Amino acid sequence: MIIQLIVLIFYICYLCGASSSIKCANDSTFDADLDAKFRKDYSHGWAVRHPTLANLYNDFHCKVCIEIGIARGELSQVLLKMVPGITDYHAIDPFLGNYDNANDAMSQVLAEENAPDKWANAVIHTMKDYGCKFKLHQGLSSDMVKDFTPASVDCAFIDGDHRYEGVKSDIKLYTPVVKPGGLLIFDDYSWQFMGVVKAVDELVDQNHLDFVKINKHNNYYVKLPDTPDACAALIL
Repeated sequence: MIIQLIVLIFYICYLCGASSSIKCANDSTFDADLDAKFRKDYSHGWAVRHPTLANLYNDFHCKVCIEIGIARGELSQVLLKMVPGITDYHAIDPFLGNYDNANDAMSQVLAEENAPDKWANAVIHTMKDYGCKFKLHQGLSSDMVKDFTPASVDCAFIDGDHRYEGVKSDIKLYTPVVKPGGLLIFDDYSWQFMGVVKAVDELVDQNHLDFVKINKHNNYYVKLPDTPDACAALIL
């Protein structure tokens, strides 16, 4: 009994430590100017992909979701609004600029703003209607993976560091977090971001996975094998 109690205490402490970086959406203090900037800079170019992504999440009954690289939280808002089955939406982003050497506009915007905590608070405020259904993990995806247990996520949207090394790392770290039969969803699979293309092609080709086009806006997905053993055998 004493040993069981010690194990329980250790586990609780572990969970507390692992979740220390997690912030639920709320109406706390935020920068009004940055909040206004979010509304002003809303990307209609990005928004055209949102309905097809929402349809995908509904079709595959995505309940627990990860989004790596959330920018202003525009996709997060749409999915939480249009996919009623979502129970937990985990958003991962350090809000740091100059994170890759590609022509990534968001990287440049974040570098100019250079205020990751203010940016995080503005995102949390933007998502306030969703409370703890929306959870922000502010930090590098390589550090935030500790917040997740294996095979606990239905759908993971990868849109962070667009360099080959960054995409490769996200695939390697987060594929084990996705359940068998779950989805890895990719953004910016195009000639403009050859690091994304190379890393994704390696995953697909080495494991003979189906690579499915979602829309004409460079979104694709891979469905993981349906059994734990087959998932464990993936070359990452």
